[in-house]
Amino acid sequence: MTEVAFYTNVLDETRLIGKLIYKAQTVGRKLHISVRNERHGEKIAKNLYGAEPTSFFAISSSPHSMHDLTSAIISDTSEYGHNDIIVNLTSEIPDNFSAFKRVIEIVSQDEESINAARNRYRWYKDRGYSIATHKL
Repeated sequence: MTEVAFYTNVLDETRLIGKLIYKAQTVGRKLHISVRNERHGEKIAKNLYGAEPTSFFAISSSPHSMHDLTSAIISDTSEYGHNDIIVNLTSEIPDNFSAFKRVIEIVSQDEESINAARNRYRWYKDRGYSIATHKL
């Protein structure tokens, strides 16, 4: 069964995503970062490129564009390119999330994000998923 983890009280989603990508690169895992729309994806990618001046994150905005060579795909589509880890930055349950080994839900500090996360948490819980919670 897919593992589900909620990272709550997130102040800087770009910083957390950078840490997750770095960790994934280190252990040979792949991330799909599910964003709200193309503009949100571009913002995340731009922020990642400027976040850590001494780090390089191999990312792609297309699941078909060199996905074998990248650690992370940033996309607003349900075409994934792999089934390792999905990081959800949207307010909805990701399509086909159960095809992934792990789902990471990012919850920022604003009320809208918290309320949407509560609904997703209940949805996973009602279907029998074990949920880990990491308060940052």
